[in-house]
Amino acid sequence: MKRTEAAAVVVILVMVALLAHAAPPLFPAASESQWTVSSGGAQVATIALLTDGKSVRAEWKSGQVPVVFVGTDSKVWVKRSGGDVELASHDGGIESLIAPALLLPYTASTSSKTELSGGRTSIYTYPGAKASYKYDGNAPLSVEIAAGGKTYLVTRTGLKKPASVDASLYTVRPKTTATSQISRLAGNLLGPSDRKVSATAGGRGVKPVTKLADGGDYDALQQLEERDAAWKESMGEALLEFQQSGRVGGSREGSR
Repeated sequence: MKRTEAAAVVVILVMVALLAHAAPPLFPAASESQWTVSSGGAQVATIALLTDGKSVRAEWKSGQVPVVFVGTDSKVWVKRSGGDVELASHDGGIESLIAPALLLPYTASTSSKTELSGGRTSIYTYPGAKASYKYDGNAPLSVEIAAGGKTYLVTRTGLKKPASVDASLYTVRPKTTATSQISRLAGNLLGPSDRKVSATAGGRGVKPVTKLADGGDYDALQQLEERDAAWKESMGEALLEFQQSGRVGGSREGSR
């Protein structure tokens, strides 16, 4: 077999593999839906699902603090106050096995398998769980999920078209890695080439804090940073004035 023919065969095999794992989106158009999660007749949690046709956001609530999942750019992220993490790094509970069933196709990978019927996903098998879908028109009506030795029923209780779509709801703010921390430290130590910008800005950027609709109080965080910056500036000025006055150590000398 010639080299060009071998290369063509490899390309075809790769395309077949990708198609085997491809899954159509559960909600191809913008929508807002409500879901209940039950097991053994008892309600376990509720899920609020929001999509814009390109990304999906699921808010799992079983207690006071919701867990928010965002599917975008072929990945699923879990939102956290210290920075968003990928689904595989989420150390939560049963939500990490239930929510992915509503996040297709962003959770589909080489370790998962989807079966289609009529161009729609009928069965989705992924690490730790297997989901079976029932539809009402073009949208899923319910999902039966076998996970952790139990069976869960995820039932849609409401579906509507959202009045407006806020792009910030699907914005991902990845958790800072060690590499980026080193980059910031280098920027702080070496300083920027432009002296009109502070050295710290060289490492962390000069844009204001991005405000996301994930429950984080970013206004309070920004106020805290501004307060600390003002405190350091005033403290530096006071120390300089004290040193210039020539009274450094004066109280000790006067007491001798």
